[in-house]
Amino acid sequence: MRKTRSMRYFGIVLLSLSLLSAEAFSAAEVLPVRGYEKFAVFPISFSDQRGLKVDSQTSDSLQEAWWEVREELADTGRFLVATKSFLQKADVFQPRANLTSSDAVILGRYVEADALMTMRIEDRVFTMTVWDTAEGIVAWRSSIELHPSILIRDQLTKVGRGLVREFLAAIPYHGITLKDSLARSAVYEDGGKKIVKVQIGSRGAFKPGDEVQWISLDRVSLGALFQGAAKATFKAEGVILEVREKVAVVELRRVTDLSAIKAGTLVFAPLEKARLDSLQVRQKDVTSSEAVLSLLAASSTGSQGLEPEGKKVERDQSETGPLATALSILASLAVILLIAF
Repeated sequence: MRKTRSMRYFGIVLLSLSLLSAEAFSAAEVLPVRGYEKFAVFPISFSDQRGLKVDSQTSDSLQEAWWEVREELADTGRFLVATKSFLQKADVFQPRANLTSSDAVILGRYVEADALMTMRIEDRVFTMTVWDTAEGIVAWRSSIELHPSILIRDQLTKVGRGLVREFLAAIPYHGITLKDSLARSAVYEDGGKKIVKVQIGSRGAFKPGDEVQWISLDRVSLGALFQGAAKATFKAEGVILEVREKVAVVELRRVTDLSAIKAGTLVFAPLEKARLDSLQVRQKDVTSSEAVLSLLAASSTGSQGLEPEGKKVERDQSETGPLATALSILASLAVILLIAF
């Protein structure tokens, strides 16, 4: 009798736990994903299994790689990226190997960022992670094994930029709806047409005549948001009439839910997606471990692979400037093979 009663209690506990899990997953299903506008990029965390200290040249390369990653993001024109001085004043500019959910949420609120980017190198594996600060979860993560025959410091910039481009290609939207300052709404009438302005950045290949679609993104699983855990739902479509710097002026053509078209609504561009996918196919060759050696050799323009000191000082002062960093290998392949950092 006692055994039967115990089994019954055990069954009730299991049922309660399953209901709680179902409730949590149901909440995850309906949680919308917002677009990222503000980013904070943290320095690269470096650890070596052999316990070796970071030499001055590698330390400089780690800093240089941070600059390049930040500029790769900022140059898209799609994001406001926190400056080094801002993060230093906030006392958060330090390497971060990993974050907990609470870390991501608290840091995001503290630096007013929609997303955080952390980078780490462990045993010659370069990992980049983008964190969603609304939920404190991973939005995207990717790792590259560095080439074993090349100094780590001579690979950081190239691989860092490659990972950023991989992340950009993985984002399931390409623009964010803006509110028109005069109409005070996202949708307004102009010459009998319903018009919407979309923030598209400065690096895309948008042009008049291209089709775009308004979508909503909902998280449907607990994985990385931009790697299969978010589902897109169609809301409307339109055609680009003109492109003004970072903004596309779009005519609404077909709408399933006009109320869903508001400031912040995400926009998907099929042609831009195809272009980014095409670039990503080539980028996989760029960031693969096997191709790093030949790539670095082809792009070599100097012995140090760093910008002149004068330019680095100018960067520290203005936190802007052209992208002019050149990677290099050592003087000869023989030296590279003899030295394994």
